[in-house]
Amino acid sequence: MYHIFVNPSSRSGKGRAVWTKAETYFKEHHIPYELHYTKKNAPTRPEFEAILQKDNEQTIPILVIGGDGTLNQCINGISEPERFSLSYLPAGSGNDFIRNKKLPASLSAKLDSILARNNEILIDIGTVTLKAADGQSICRNFLVSSGLGYDAEICHVVNTSHLKERLNKLHLGKIAYLLVGLKNLFATKVCDMEVTENGQAKTYPAVFFITALNQPYEGGGLPMAPAATDTDGRLSFLIVYGMNRLQALRMIPALTAGRHIGKRGIHLTDGTELTVTMPFPKAIHSDGEYLGDYTKYHIALGKKIKFIY
Repeated sequence: MYHIFVNPSSRSGKGRAVWTKAETYFKEHHIPYELHYTKKNAPTRPEFEAILQKDNEQTIPILVIGGDGTLNQCINGISEPERFSLSYLPAGSGNDFIRNKKLPASLSAKLDSILARNNEILIDIGTVTLKAADGQSICRNFLVSSGLGYDAEICHVVNTSHLKERLNKLHLGKIAYLLVGLKNLFATKVCDMEVTENGQAKTYPAVFFITALNQPYEGGGLPMAPAATDTDGRLSFLIVYGMNRLQALRMIPALTAGRHIGKRGIHLTDGTELTVTMPFPKAIHSDGEYLGDYTKYHIALGKKIKFIY
């Protein structure tokens, strides 16, 4: 039996519209399912634990309908990823998780492919552990990316304003990130950061942001790490540092087009572990979801999960 997790509010109601069509498909093909609606910022761990208790299938299939944030909710609800297989129908404004995976065009063709298990891969799950100045810490999983500083500030502002919702209704949701990004570029506080990358420590001056990527894209299609893949057991680490505001502004078109690699103030490499220590709390995100402001940031690879599409 499929367990289907739907975010009905994703992209101003697109999640509900996609589910309405998918529901017809499941009923016409007599495929048993159980429906779960997600709510903003509500944990899914209790639902997944209940599924594990009552479902004795060797591999429990789940289908997520929503955006990257909905996927993040679900991957953080799963305590035993080896017990599940994950499938996905994109209905968000960014959809960076699926951008480098070739899906059929129509909804019915996507579902045909999932049910036939045409593509089956094991994908990496990233983990971020955060520590605050008072010693409290949290741990979160991610499938697309996790970052600190400027890009996390953009995520926080966009997701707490009505701008994205309004632009989504005009199919212009990505512009929200650009507008907020331009405004925050001159407001963000840069600082020196101590970075330990794959066991090697170095201090980077005037860091704008640091991002760990499991996919080539983040922020609604920005090719931050064009060579990244979620099947190689490694993450891509991008550090943007040592620029003044005007230089950073000039870098935005290069980042947008994927032409930033090798330029001054850009450090891009890959690995399995990254630790960052900051002199004051900085904003952190996981798959575009704001987690808070912290002084210590640790990235590593977690378990894998089977992805079917």
